[in-house]
This record gives sequence, C-alpha cells and structure tokens, in this order.
Amino acid sequence: MIYQFELSELEFRLFRDFIHEKFGIYLKDEKISFIQMKLYPRVLSLGLSSFGDYLNLIKYDPDGEKELSRMVSLLTNNETYFFRELPQLKVFRDVLLPQLREKKISRSKKIRVVSAGCSTGEEVYTLAMLTFETGSFFWDWDVRIVGMDISETALEAARRGIYYNSSFRMTEPAYVKKFFSYNSGDYQAKDNIKRMTSFVYGNITDQQTWEGLRDVDVIFCRNVLIYFSEEKVKTAVNNLSQAMRKGGHLLLGHSETLTGISDDFELVRFPETFIYQKKGA
Repeated sequence: MIYQFELSELEFRLFRDFIHEKFGIYLKDEKISFIQMKLYPRVLSLGLSSFGDYLNLIKYDPDGEKELSRMVSLLTNNETYFFRELPQLKVFRDVLLPQLREKKISRSKKIRVVSAGCSTGEEVYTLAMLTFETGSFFWDWDVRIVGMDISETALEAARRGIYYNSSFRMTEPAYVKKFFSYNSGDYQAKDNIKRMTSFVYGNITDQQTWEGLRDVDVIFCRNVLIYFSEEKVKTAVNNLSQAMRKGGHLLLGHSETLTGISDDFELVRFPETFIYQKKGA
C-alpha cells in the first residue's frame, strides 16, 4: 500500500500511551506498521491529513467516543469460534456447573457467569449451550451469562447472534441443529440460549465496569491479559477478584498465569488443563 502520510514515531508513542491508559492494551514498538495499516483507511476516509489529527479527533471532538469505539474494533482481534479450548469447557460443564447446582439449589438459585473480552459472542453462546444441555437449570433458576467487550461493533454482532460456517468449525452438528436456525447461508441463535445471555460494553481494567457485577460465580477471561502490560494485568485481575464471590472460578488462556500477579487465587489442576479458584469459602 502507498501511503499519502505515515505514522511517525512520535504519533505512534502518543497512540500507544493513549490506548494503554484507556484500555490497558500495550503495543510494542514493532506494532507501528500494524497500527498504520489498520487505521490509515479510516483516517483517510475522514478527510484528515495525519494520524495526529485522528488522535486529536478521538480525544477532543464531541463525537470522539464513537470514533474511539470504531478504532478499538479496527485494532482488536475479534477472530473466535464456538467451543474454543475444549478442555476448559469440559471442566465448566462437568465440574463447575454441578458444583454450582449443589451449592445453590437450597439457596438463591442465582448463577452469574461472565465472558470478559467476549468479542462477537461465540464463547457466551457456547457457555449457554453447555448450561442448557445439562438440563439442571430450568424452572426457578436465574442463570445469566454476560458477555463484555470494549468493541461496540463486536457487541452488536454478538447481540444479533448471527453466525457463519467458520464459527462452527469445532461444533458438533447436533448443537448447531438444536440451538441455531439456518437461513440462506447464516445461522441465527435461538431463544433457548439467547434468553440466558446479555452483552455489555466494558473495559476490564476500569473498576466502574464491574460496579453492576458482584458475586460472579465464574469468569472466563481467556487470551485477554496477554495484550496488557504487567501493571494493567494486576489492575484487571484485581477487578476480576473484586467482582467474584469467594470460591468462584477464573479461567484464563493456557499461556496466561497469575504467578506473581495475585494472591487471591489458587491453582486447580485437571488432566488436560488448569483453572483458578478464588480463596475463601
């Protein structure tokens, strides 16, 4: 691609500092070409003559918040699919859900699960399918699976619940048939799983994001922390801990660890994977 103007090192540092402060995402020096490639078409379409002008628009223009959401969608990877990282999902289905039922059947019968960094919603609907399939949470159970993301574009897609073949590459046909309606090349999530779900805008490093979420039973935050600086990882994990009830569970990506990050959790090992449990009763 031939650029009419390029992202200078100074502009890159300003973008990097702004994105880090706002979202916790840390972009290494080698990402300068990536940012230029991703944002250049948008900057050009707005009739701006530099990346500095674009950053000023985001920071100071009355419509800056809307543009900020668009920018985040351009810079974040929303590639995902149903039933991703199956060993952890089996632990959720075979261990965590039965434990929650036993613990709460004589109490509130209220279960809260959060998918942090939910992207376009595949993980949220996967958890809903697994919960539905147990047959254990009907009638007077109050089950809510909340998807959270910093991209409004991704959240809009999640709320629509319309997907294509690529999202089902790890999904058994029986699940597709039971939980989705096929229509001219796309698949629409049915009400049997949609009614369990909700989607909210949220930044996991921002404490205000979690104000409406307390005593959460299970949090999936997989392959999100790898994009953060150590400082922001500690902030995010502290927020996750504050939102979670004692004894709740946190599921991270396989390359993510809480070693040296937080003492609030203890590691729980399984044959094919591991998860974290918040200390306490």
